Amino acid sequence: MEDLPIGSSIYTFATDGCKTPTNAGTYRFVDSQKNSNDFFLIDPYTGRVTTKKLIDRDDFCLRRMCSCSQCAITLEILCVNAGQIYFNDLSIIIDDRNDHAPQFPKSSLTIDVLENVPLGYLIPIDIANDLDYG
Repeated sequence: MEDLPIGSSIYTFATDGCKTPTNAGTYRFVDSQKNSNDFFLIDPYTGRVTTKKLIDRDDFCLRRMCSCSQCAITLEILCVNAGQIYFNDLSIIIDDRNDHAPQFPKSSLTIDVLENVPLGYLIPIDIANDLDYG
């Protein structure tokens, strides 16, 4: 969910090929332009991924950091253990919170409707703008 508090746990690499009963590897993000490392941290010893900043899904969409239909961020992570390197992709889907009220172009609107208008007649009004997805 967008707007999680800073430090919220997103995922922990618990049982992958990088950890063995006698030796735990060290984790880090792969340096890549497609990574969103400005928004996430990874603990090098536990593999725990947490939020580094507040994430605003609507802003991500506007800045084209993710698709507006499904805001998915893929992080490339590697782990080194006893000379072996393991790569992992972590896909994080950011859900939208309904945190923006719809805004109409005018604060009020007067509409004249004839008294003999049939039931169910559609009356056109200006479209509202809502920054939330959907």
